[in-house]
Amino acid sequence: MHQLFKNAQRRILAECGHRTDLKGFISFSGEQRAFMIAQKNGTTPYCHACLAKMTILCAWCGKPIFVGDPVTLSMHNPESDPPLQRCAVRHSDGSHIGCVRCTCTGAHKTNTAVGVWQSPGDVFFCASIG
Repeated sequence: MHQLFKNAQRRILAECGHRTDLKGFISFSGEQRAFMIAQKNGTTPYCHACLAKMTILCAWCGKPIFVGDPVTLSMHNPESDPPLQRCAVRHSDGSHIGCVRCTCTGAHKTNTAVGVWQSPGDVFFCASIG
């Protein structure tokens, strides 16, 4: 067993109404991430299945952005709109949401990470990441 999961309890009822393991994996679009769900007062807001549904795709490379991943925002520009804008999630200000992978070829790479993708599906803005 991975050290990260060593002392986790087995299953709890999440506030979303689903039973979930505190430790587990989320799979989306061919990628998998280990998640240890934080609990408070014996419950947690979301189960692994609901967290997986909050995963989005990078507007440029199409790879998954999981809850907790750093993100960039890039404003609409007709000359450099992302190739995957039809499936991309937009922030409330109209900007496209992208990942910060070094393999991403997006036009947003001139920007730095501005926040973290968080549940239930929004950007938590940070003064500085890394």
